[in-house]
Amino acid sequence: MSRVSVIIPTYNRIRYLEETVNSVRNLVHEDIELIVIDQSHEEFASKIQVISKDAKYYRLPQPGLASARNFGLKKASGDYVLFLDSDDLVFPDKLKIQLSKMKSHDTPIVCYSRWRFTKASGSAIRDDGENLDPYIIQILLYTNIAPFNAFLFDLEVLRAVDGFDENLEASEDWDLLIRIALKGVVFRFVKEVTVTYRLHEDSMSKDKEMMFRSNLFIIEKTYSNPAIPDQYQFLRVPAIMLQFADAISGISPEMRNPSFVGAIKDLWIELAPTITINRANPNPELNNCLKRLYEALQKFNNVEVASEAKALRRLLLNWLRSRN
Repeated sequence: MSRVSVIIPTYNRIRYLEETVNSVRNLVHEDIELIVIDQSHEEFASKIQVISKDAKYYRLPQPGLASARNFGLKKASGDYVLFLDSDDLVFPDKLKIQLSKMKSHDTPIVCYSRWRFTKASGSAIRDDGENLDPYIIQILLYTNIAPFNAFLFDLEVLRAVDGFDENLEASEDWDLLIRIALKGVVFRFVKEVTVTYRLHEDSMSKDKEMMFRSNLFIIEKTYSNPAIPDQYQFLRVPAIMLQFADAISGISPEMRNPSFVGAIKDLWIELAPTITINRANPNPELNNCLKRLYEALQKFNNVEVASEAKALRRLLLNWLRSRN
């Protein structure tokens, strides 16, 4: 029986952690190593220890999700690794389904699944996720593909890329997936929904500025990597524009932060002259869509930006499908 290490970092989050840990306890698999990395303030520690009573519990004063996950990797003794946030839920058959797919391959792979968006209460919003296996590298070069809990990793794969980049404040999962894909590791999809991704105000994805800056850093870091094939370099332009689009379209009136809005505008004004759309890619339809998104970004029109970004994502995926 293969051992699976489940690594859960937590920071001052008591509210959902017990549900997360209980969902791990209900997984259909005999050999599970549960590792809880507690980066919380001291007053939360005793409660988290009680919740984690049958887990390997570690206090880690060093901040940062990447450092917590790397610490968990060092402590892991499993053959496979599942990363969860402390508000995630896993369905009982997750490991059974994904391990079956992974063990059908002779070499280590990464397996990802569909997922369910839920409200803070846990009630379902919608299911999402699709098979992107044939063009996984290309898509990762301009966007992430799934919540991190949808993935199951071979420990050997994670150690081959030296884990997470601790210089990143956010989106270290996207950066990791890019580096794994560029190593030539195979990604395989399973159609079942195996996890939930909870949407609530305490979610890290709500920190728009942190995510935005980290994502721009990842794009520049990635495209300076000589391992990127020349034919994929054109994806840098849509990658940058989609990050601005996501940031702008995500600024609702009730969440509008003047300093964040100003920072986005300043960065866009700085970067916009460097974006040469006509040479960005070999597809005229994509060029036209990029031009429309560029114009919407110039006006900072939330609704228009969101619409054109959605169209661009659809066109990029259809174009990749037509080439495979």
